Amino acid sequence: MLIRIFRNIRDEGLFREGIVTRPRDMNLFVRDFNLDRMSDLLTNLLRDKLCEFTENQCDLYDIEMSEPRFLGYAWDPEILNWVEVNRRGLYVNGEQLLLVPKIILARNFLNDVGRFINSTVFEWRKKSTIWITTQI
Repeated sequence: MLIRIFRNIRDEGLFREGIVTRPRDMNLFVRDFNLDRMSDLLTNLLRDKLCEFTENQCDLYDIEMSEPRFLGYAWDPEILNWVEVNRRGLYVNGEQLLLVPKIILARNFLNDVGRFINSTVFEWRKKSTIWITTQI
């Protein structure tokens, strides 16, 4: 699903035109991009850090983990490529779990379409209308 979304961003020129410049812009300008997609994106980008956090919490609370194994891929910003994540994993009923620090959790986007229209589009329209009417 994320590959389709990024192809759409590329094909529509959203990065090139400067329309999408930050991750939080995605829910405004990318069709079918919602909190679940943002969660998927961030999990994939941060998988190694989330695995490290999970390991630290399990060690702190003496929770059993698997032996190191392949847990997926994560983005490496130094080499600008995806790398394998091989670490101990937390499994419950055969499902891998990643613990997430509460400080980075969000229930809603900071910006949604309604807020964007009210705070940006309407303000821009108001300013452009004033500019146009004062020039005549």
